[in-house]
Amino acid sequence: MFFYLPSQSTAIQVCYDLSDAITVQRETQALQKLSTVVPLERMLIITRDEERTFTLSSGQTIEAIPVWKWLID
Repeated sequence: MFFYLPSQSTAIQVCYDLSDAITVQRETQALQKLSTVVPLERMLIITRDEERTFTLSSGQTIEAIPVWKWLID
């Protein structure tokens, strides 16, 4: 599931965890496909407790952040 915030040019994907490569690929590809249709300034994956950054071949980055951190931001 993802959310798009047009006023902030942000796409948010929600995922419990990113513990396996198949999940990482599925979640990052969804955001990457959206970015080819809609210009995005920020792409996020909100997780239960993981935090990392993915750099796509296009040079774009996707931030994975824990839900608690997103809520206080």
